[in-house]
Amino acid sequence: MALDPRVRTLLFFCLLLLAMNSSIAAILTGVIFLVILLALETHGYKRFWNSSKYFLMLVPLTFGFHLLLATDIFGAAQSISLNEAIEKALFFTSRVGLLVSAGAYFSMSVDPASLTESLREFVTPIGKIGISIEQLLLVFLLTLSFAPIISEQAIRIKEAQMARGISTGGNLLSRISKMLPILIPLFTLSINRAERMALILDSRGYNAPVKKTSLKKFKFMKSDYLVSVLSIAITLFVII
Repeated sequence: MALDPRVRTLLFFCLLLLAMNSSIAAILTGVIFLVILLALETHGYKRFWNSSKYFLMLVPLTFGFHLLLATDIFGAAQSISLNEAIEKALFFTSRVGLLVSAGAYFSMSVDPASLTESLREFVTPIGKIGISIEQLLLVFLLTLSFAPIISEQAIRIKEAQMARGISTGGNLLSRISKMLPILIPLFTLSINRAERMALILDSRGYNAPVKKTSLKKFKFMKSDYLVSVLSIAITLFVII
């Protein structure tokens, strides 16, 4: 289903509210929401797994951490039974899993440019207290755009330094010192890219005192209204 990016942003906030709620019904509702949304996407489950498989490794770690804390292994003042500890660990693990899954769904279904324009609808009230919405959204968009670029540059620099014979193995202190030949060029390239971006924005008159327009124009369809009303109604019913 081709949903409006603003609707996807609203669904993401609904999933966050459900994940942060302290009831099992809210968690189950969030999981059902997520399953339905992924089913409506083209190759949704496959894309979801590719974008979140590394982050989902936090789920078993969270379960083990809460289980150890709840069973008094660290000498806490009070302890509970093993069954209660497992139930508590499963609850907190499901919350973490839902949070990670909501972020993965959001990142795979909305591109940075559409995300920025959709967020404009939600952060407009902030402009009434003197905060520049345009600058806030620009910083957000540039952060999303720079993250994969910097990651790719770091991999290329590391491979180039390894080709020159620089090793990254050894103990912790040795690894930290050996990361300097990677971090210094990466830092320099990042500063140069940021300066070029600032020059590009100035040359295009970004700071000009005129009303800015957007290349992307979104229009709500009947399905968008239906999904928005249902998601808000169900979320409020569950958490209230």
